[in-house]
Amino acid sequence: MNRIGTGKLRLENTRKIMKQLQFGRPMTKRQIAESTSLTVATVGTILTVLLDSQLLIEADKISQEKGRPTIAYQINTNSFNFLNMILFRKNGANYYSLQVNNAFQETIFAIEAPISLINLEQISHILEKYILDYPLIKEIIIGIPSIISQDRVIESDISELKGMNLKEGLEKTFDLPIFVKNDMNFCALGYALTLPSK
Repeated sequence: MNRIGTGKLRLENTRKIMKQLQFGRPMTKRQIAESTSLTVATVGTILTVLLDSQLLIEADKISQEKGRPTIAYQINTNSFNFLNMILFRKNGANYYSLQVNNAFQETIFAIEAPISLINLEQISHILEKYILDYPLIKEIIIGIPSIISQDRVIESDISELKGMNLKEGLEKTFDLPIFVKNDMNFCALGYALTLPSK
């Protein structure tokens, strides 16, 4: 059995908690503990860190018949945004579709437009505009019609992408986490994230 280090375990537990809160429904510490199978103490420790970093807010105080009121927590929609881009071909031309989503994965901006050149400089230029317009962007996810291995494009419907390592080039430019995925994997992951947790 592989043991998970303390830092890795904390990250895994934090993801479990954020997954429960991703649809905006306020939850109490006990509700989060029950839905994640974590202890109330573990949940409390992680909630404190998430509150301090302003990723969560106290949404409500719930009165109980006995004892003190309990607090419900939810994600702070103003704490971060995601930028999602898909590159694709349509009618023989190259296009990009771009969305900025808030912490609840709600779309706050979307655009589809042609892109004359597909190279690192042009993609960086497009992304830079939206990063300036939406300074809360903390992560960029790019979907491309391609086979990707070790972050390098092996084969693609868009020939200019072949051999390119978008992740490495864009992370140097923007100092943000960049995820480059096959476009169908990207869409499947996006769909999976919209499903309620069990």
